Amino acid sequence: MFTNKNSNVLASTLVASLVGIANSSAQLIPVIDQVINANSFNYETHPSDNLIIRKTASKVGYIKSDPNQDTYMAYENYDFTGATHVTVRASSAGTTGGTLFLRLGRPSGTDLAAVNITPTGGWNAFQDFTVPLDANEISNIGDAGFPLLAVVDSEQTTYQYDLQSFKFERSDVGTVIEAESFDRERYPSYDDDIFISGNKVINLIAGDNWMEYDAINFVGGAASIKVRASSGNPEGGTLVIYNGRPPYNNEIGRVKIDYTGGWNNFQDFVANIPQIPGGVADISLTFEGGEGNLFELDHFEFGLNPFQNVGFWINAAAYDVESAEGDQNVIRDMVTKVGYIKNRPTISPTEYFLFTNFGIAGAKTVTVRYSSGGTGGVLNIQSPGPSPTFNYTLASLNLPPTGGWNTIQEVTVPVDQFYLGLHNGQNLIFSIPEAGTNTNYKFDIHAFRFNP
Repeated sequence: MFTNKNSNVLASTLVASLVGIANSSAQLIPVIDQVINANSFNYETHPSDNLIIRKTASKVGYIKSDPNQDTYMAYENYDFTGATHVTVRASSAGTTGGTLFLRLGRPSGTDLAAVNITPTGGWNAFQDFTVPLDANEISNIGDAGFPLLAVVDSEQTTYQYDLQSFKFERSDVGTVIEAESFDRERYPSYDDDIFISGNKVINLIAGDNWMEYDAINFVGGAASIKVRASSGNPEGGTLVIYNGRPPYNNEIGRVKIDYTGGWNNFQDFVANIPQIPGGVADISLTFEGGEGNLFELDHFEFGLNPFQNVGFWINAAAYDVESAEGDQNVIRDMVTKVGYIKNRPTISPTEYFLFTNFGIAGAKTVTVRYSSGGTGGVLNIQSPGPSPTFNYTLASLNLPPTGGWNTIQEVTVPVDQFYLGLHNGQNLIFSIPEAGTNTNYKFDIHAFRFNP
């Protein structure tokens, strides 16, 4: 951890000069998304000591702390207002590396960022280290022009790392992206296809159409997406997100858009997506479903962390995949519930429906709303196990008959905490055991809620 040392006269002079710079009228240089060479600092604390901080043509080396004073490099007149992350390109041949503290104005100030630089295997083996910036500190920058200080970890007196560059970026993760702000669509001249109405995109139909959004910055990564949409179509539809232009690039994820009761009834729909690494990408949206207009889009937003579906009700009919796809007599999406749940006599695998990338961290119990005018039965809620035929059971619910298919009751059971720890936002599987034995209709599943 950094501790301020008693500075010598030189350091005191430097600190005094920082105050003057902060109050000067020097023109600030916008540096968002610009690579800043580490060797471009304006001054440093050890200009006459080549064994502590040495500038070369391509990097800054010989970086270690001085037990007698603060050690840092100062960069003047940089304006990175609005930045959310910083990426430091560094190398380390040591066994421990070290921490680089970025601070404003004074070496003992609050950290704008603390970058933990781990060993890279050599002084020329450079790697990128990306961390978020402190939101409170970044909001205080304004136009003051405080110099940026790269402060060396005072606890390490051995050589820690070499610095090649750093880059401030503004992430689009956590920022609302208006649906109508797309850069291009597949069929721009078709009047009966995608078009903008007010502040939303309407007439989204299934097929090979797409909308593309250029240069979405995912610095720091993304793990979820929230979509504001409406649907007057009883079957709703599915929004499919691609990295790049479909069908030639990778699918990122899917968001099931349910019937909302009308085209003007907008709701939020969320889904977890495979972790997107940092970087800039072009994102495309496509649409899947039945006939006619599927849904309308208002906006969408990527999230840094997986969305945790804990504390509110989930419509069971919003599932993504089922085992009896195409068979309307076994597991049917009935808009407000999953009906026709039974086992097929000639199919040995367990029947199921599942939700993809479904986070439930922190859940203690689960409550299921169901009805049964049939035999009732057992419902297992599972997480993918070590093989396709062996899943981890998070909860097992005995659902007895309720006296009718529209007579709804609730059952609550504990969530297995050991298997919850292995779940990690993977698929959530609702499976119906007794495969091939009890082939009667068992129950309808209306909704469920994981409880904290």
